Amino acid sequence: MLVSAFAPKVRRMAMHYFKSPFDQEEAVQEVMLLAYRQRGSFDPLRLETIGPFLATLARRRMIDLIRALGRMPQGLAEEVRE
Repeated sequence: MLVSAFAPKVRRMAMHYFKSPFDQEEAVQEVMLLAYRQRGSFDPLRLETIGPFLATLARRRMIDLIRALGRMPQGLAEEVRE
């Protein structure tokens, strides 16, 4: 359920951060794996907050991946510094 519901949204975020389809898919996989690993920190009684929870998780993980790759798209560098 989690993957089918939110993977398309995470993929759209990945398309914003990465040009390469390989990097995009890698980012989606990393985010979904991280969400699975952190499922214990999410309150299932508050399902309305899962979207923002995953969006924040995805953004942070994608920035980590960009830093690991040693490249940062124009404009994102200023956003990350703030």
